[in-house]
Amino acid sequence: MRRLRRNERPGAARGGNALVRLATSAATAGSKLETQYWDARLTEAVRPLLTATGQHTIEAALDRLWTANGRGYDLLADVVESTIEVGSIARAAGGFDTLMFIVPALAWSHTRIAHGPMRQADLDALAVQLGAHVFAPQARIALVTRLLTPDQLPNSYHEEAVLARELAAAAIDGKHLTLRADRVPEAIDFVADARYVIGTVAVLALYGVIAWRGLRIAMVAPDAFGRLLATGLTSMIIWQAILNIAVVTASAPYT
Repeated sequence: MRRLRRNERPGAARGGNALVRLATSAATAGSKLETQYWDARLTEAVRPLLTATGQHTIEAALDRLWTANGRGYDLLADVVESTIEVGSIARAAGGFDTLMFIVPALAWSHTRIAHGPMRQADLDALAVQLGAHVFAPQARIALVTRLLTPDQLPNSYHEEAVLARELAAAAIDGKHLTLRADRVPEAIDFVADARYVIGTVAVLALYGVIAWRGLRIAMVAPDAFGRLLATGLTSMIIWQAILNIAVVTASAPYT
């Protein structure tokens, strides 16, 4: 997301004071546990501000931190982005964890690169390749049905949050997302400019249930062998899930 211009809306600076204090506290945290605490507080404060008017409060806080506290600026910006891009949705079929992503599909050429709507066959093929080689074959993937130029990417936190919610719903329903023409600005045609595909991956949020049930079984097992067996099998599944999630989200290296 591009950093927005300086915000001068009345009241935005006052509303950003709480975010500045939280980000400053997070920047001075002395332990991992303390950092997690302040990150959780920041997330709670940011989530209700991802609206057309609330985003100005976020921008005002970032403007203040930009010059006063670089570490706090980075932390707040990261929390805003992660709050937008990562989510959980409850459906009748179960809970889903979602992650929005952006793929530079075409990055360099000596001629003009095409943009606009993509063919359904190309969208389906790209989704299959992403599932097979980036995420997981069982993951549900939704893509915006057009190649986007840099100037057509979401231009505000509110726009990005709306797009993330729409893509998450589309992924769970097994569909791609077609944007209305009035939501896509006219492309500025540059030679050798990048083209992007935006999408969301959704997976069933079952690992927490598996961990809870596995440990519960271990607690009520009648003998030591049963306790060790339940604990070992549960730990193997959850540890592998943690590793997969860490690699996919770039929190851990592939090797």
